[in-house]
Amino acid sequence: MKRLSGRVAVVTGAGSGIGRATSLALAERGCSIAVVDVQPDGAEETADLIRSLGTRASVHVADVRDPKRMGELPSEVEGSLGSCRILVNNAGVTAAGAFADETVEDLRWIVDINVWGVVHGCRAFLPMLREADEAHIVNMSSMVGLLGLPHNVSYSLTKGPVRAFSEALRGELASTKVGGTGVFPGASY
Repeated sequence: MKRLSGRVAVVTGAGSGIGRATSLALAERGCSIAVVDVQPDGAEETADLIRSLGTRASVHVADVRDPKRMGELPSEVEGSLGSCRILVNNAGVTAAGAFADETVEDLRWIVDINVWGVVHGCRAFLPMLREADEAHIVNMSSMVGLLGLPHNVSYSLTKGPVRAFSEALRGELASTKVGGTGVFPGASY
């Protein structure tokens, strides 16, 4: 994007961690932030931090696994802050341990959040983004989306598809005014 100031950004999983840090970084560059999180307390804390920077923020409690709820967000955000121009699909969970010890329910849970959450976010906001003079989608993957790691099998299972989905979607949107970026955070020491 050529201009961030004055834009509305939606950040999922914004109640803590990378989502909070991303929200604050965008707010420092002049974006109004729609803070989306399943945990209302964390979302409110992030919104308060954003407001302390003199930037507008709205809070939207949503579970990214729920396509109906995600489908409600674009009009909610527009009513609160204006049309979304930046979508950051950050909400995610991790798991560590041996694959043999994980249940099918564990795998469904992590796939529903980490993969379907990205898909639901893109599907919900893409029509609004396509109407913009310029817009951008950021999908949070992981270094394990590039190289699977032992004892991170379920997490790796979800982050590879986010990488591939992001690359394919970026290709589809290449002739539009909507850009796309996949992000691959790694371990830090």
